[in-house]
Amino acid sequence: MAFTYFDILIVIKWSWSQVSFEAFDGDQVDYNPLFATNLRFATRGKAYEWAQKIASENGFALVKANSGRKNRSQPELFASYFRCSRYGSSKVVYDPNKPKRKLKTVKFRCLFRIRAVENYHVQDNKRLVLWNIITANGFGYHNHQPTKYKDGHQHYAGLNEEEKAYVRQQYRVAVFPRDIKSGLHQKTPDKPQPSSSQIYSETSKIRKELRRERNTAQQMLALAVDVNYVHWHQTNPDTHELTHVFMSLPEAVKLFRAYPHVVLIDSTYKTNTYNMALVEVVGVTPTGSSFLIARVLIPYESEEGYTWLLRKLMDLLECTSAAPTCFVTDRELGLVRALRTLFPETPHLLCRWHVNRAIESRALKIHKKFTSKTMFLEIPNPDGGM
Repeated sequence: MAFTYFDILIVIKWSWSQVSFEAFDGDQVDYNPLFATNLRFATRGKAYEWAQKIASENGFALVKANSGRKNRSQPELFASYFRCSRYGSSKVVYDPNKPKRKLKTVKFRCLFRIRAVENYHVQDNKRLVLWNIITANGFGYHNHQPTKYKDGHQHYAGLNEEEKAYVRQQYRVAVFPRDIKSGLHQKTPDKPQPSSSQIYSETSKIRKELRRERNTAQQMLALAVDVNYVHWHQTNPDTHELTHVFMSLPEAVKLFRAYPHVVLIDSTYKTNTYNMALVEVVGVTPTGSSFLIARVLIPYESEEGYTWLLRKLMDLLECTSAAPTCFVTDRELGLVRALRTLFPETPHLLCRWHVNRAIESRALKIHKKFTSKTMFLEIPNPDGGM
């Protein structure tokens, strides 16, 4: 007999011990004997670790559920339930006609549970409080199949304290998360490997710890101070918002003072969270190699923003007599006006790559006005040729 989602809800509501395991493709194996033990544990955590190890060996995972007083006669003692990790209801209504992989969660109202309780024990004439594991009849079954692939599973492949310390160490030396994941695999090849999302989650926690109470702008400036960046910033006097930021590495400053002759300036317009223009200033060595002079954030691609940028760029040279002999940019009008104002005698060249892009876009617009490529090629030449 096929069960619907609402039939299962009714059965669970009135008698949880009577849920059909065939409805969710359970293996119909009673796992209670595996947890039947006379062991006593000093803490609930120790009891949970022991039970979790047994569950993991059989393809399941446990979570700590509700806890409270053991009973009214012994209110000073506690009891706690360890349930299957798939206990609870799915966020998507279960439909047997759709594959399970389309469900948003992995919870199928699995009723498996064991109980950890505190009890008094006498040892060496001392009264101790220890934890026991107690199984319950009818709650030793899982209504789903065991997990076959444990890599990336949040309970099997979670990061332990040693692995978290390794992630922290690698993150502090600017190792990419994908390389951190490869390093963990080499350290523990026999252990289920964490997923990329688990690595990213841990690095996100590390960033929050390092940031403390600082906001994003404050953290950026604090990091600039820590790594000895040459930097300037400007704020709005009314709102105290950060409006201009100029940053350059000390090594880049040395290169710029040695080779200030050719300077390339280009920006990406509003490609970040704060809708600010990110400008990159690049220099060229006599061997033709390029190096990054500075990265600059300005509110708009305007003459005022570029004027501030160029003044700070000249501040990098300090009292040196050297100055740029050529600027290469795209046809950004605000930048062109700022260059004419501050460097009226310095040659200004347009970037060949940007020129080619502009010709290509204009040619395509003209081409669309004709019905075929042949007609485009047959446009008469003003000089009389084809």
